[in-house]
Amino acid sequence: MGRHIGAVNMEVTDIGMYRDGGTILFQVCDGSATNSYRLQTPLMGTPRPLFKNESRLPIGGQDEMHLLDVLRKWLESKLTPDLAVALEQLDRRAWRNLPEQLSLAVPFWRIRHVIRRLEERTGTSED
Repeated sequence: MGRHIGAVNMEVTDIGMYRDGGTILFQVCDGSATNSYRLQTPLMGTPRPLFKNESRLPIGGQDEMHLLDVLRKWLESKLTPDLAVALEQLDRRAWRNLPEQLSLAVPFWRIRHVIRRLEERTGTSED
């Protein structure tokens, strides 16, 4: 079920990662459209390009800034005390044989990772 954020019903879905060293994939459904996003693996160089529906977005451009805002709001709407603890644990451990609680937090960790990469290159960290 989507969350009402701002003026639209929005959800982030289909969060995954390629086995290429870190390309992160996800979809953003805003009620009227679904867009696919891909943050390229760091093995291809930095800064890591971000693609929307297979079109490369300008780094630090308006589309990236909008996506950053959307992802922050979405993650904030999902963040519970238990999820916050799980994200911290994922930051500190190897990811082999994760217990179920941590496995369920992995998609949120990936979106938080995208947020952090976008914050780094736009200089807009909220921490």
